[in-house]
Amino acid sequence: MSQKDMSERLGLAQVVYGRIELGTRAVRAIELRDIATALGLSADELLRDMAPVSPEEMVTRAEARRDAAYAALHDYGQGFLDAVVALEESEHGAAVSDDEFLDNADDLVDWLKRSQPAFIGLKADADLIPAVREALTNTAASVVIHPTKGDPDE
Repeated sequence: MSQKDMSERLGLAQVVYGRIELGTRAVRAIELRDIATALGLSADELLRDMAPVSPEEMVTRAEARRDAAYAALHDYGQGFLDAVVALEESEHGAAVSDDEFLDNADDLVDWLKRSQPAFIGLKADADLIPAVREALTNTAASVVIHPTKGDPDE
């Protein structure tokens, strides 16, 4: 990632972020957290810090990861909607590979299911599974569909 891209993600001037990289400007804890998030790391992974982490810091980290996950889900959902609109408006569909062609939203859903890697990676104690399922269900239930102009259900 370029300094320009990172500084924009952090809301810092590029020159300020450059000074942080050079070590000529102290970095704030919140900035370190944001840098780690932008790189897809935890603050611990970024710093390789072995110090104990307080429950408050764990909550702060969970909030940051939640916010990053929300942004990624939002972008994914918007990308999917944009692709559906493009397919619906297209007279010719869309080629996704040499042997696959999408004509409609159902084709897109099927292709995404086949082309996405299996989600593996969360490990949790069995007693936490109901809370995780509830959080995921609540996330799915929070999706709101807004009618577009000219929609008969508007």
